[in-house]
Amino acid sequence: MITEQQLGQKWSGIAAAKLDIPPIVPDDWSEFWRIWNAEKARARRIGADRNNTGPGGWVGLDLISALGKNSFEQPVVPELIGACPVMMDTILKHFPFTSLRLVRLWQSIVPIKPHREGSPNRFQYPSEFRTMLHDTNVRPTFYMTPVKDPASADSEPAKLEAKLNGVRHYVNVSLGESFIFNGETAYHGAEYDPGHSKILMIVKGDLDLDRYDDLMQRSVDKYGPIVLESAAC
Repeated sequence: MITEQQLGQKWSGIAAAKLDIPPIVPDDWSEFWRIWNAEKARARRIGADRNNTGPGGWVGLDLISALGKNSFEQPVVPELIGACPVMMDTILKHFPFTSLRLVRLWQSIVPIKPHREGSPNRFQYPSEFRTMLHDTNVRPTFYMTPVKDPASADSEPAKLEAKLNGVRHYVNVSLGESFIFNGETAYHGAEYDPGHSKILMIVKGDLDLDRYDDLMQRSVDKYGPIVLESAAC
């Protein structure tokens, strides 16, 4: 059985990668939009994290919300689970988790500045799972940029420097495709065009380390990774 330390040694140099997972899409788009439009709400910050204590720039809803610590709160809508059994079954079968703790849908409503995830991963392997559920933008908007100094990476001056001068590497995925990114060695952010919309699905759970390692190897072999050469990793 592989360990987290070994995963860090093996995968910490990767900033992001598209995942070899079948498409994740709602079973019925008309039913999805009915529930989404009725239930979505502005994400409300309920706890501080290493980024800041400010409000979130998203609207959304949760299908599952069982994290022990969560910086944001939004409506939990199990009705959407019942409306999407095939989608949920695909997530359960193909994401490398023994159990799911969060399935969250987020739509950004402002530009998202470069930042790292609020909960640190001390082994520094990519551990943030996303699916591009919906996107009308004509080009990719989700990007990665290198962290130069981990010790000061979460300070506002460092994030401003990354916003103004960081080289942006865009994660190019099609609708329904999933990807993973490194929330430690790279910042991530998103550009915003008010004339378009994008909904990302966030999936978190109890990680099966061997399944994770297998998925990463298959995915990198199939699609190749995004590696930020100047990242501190």
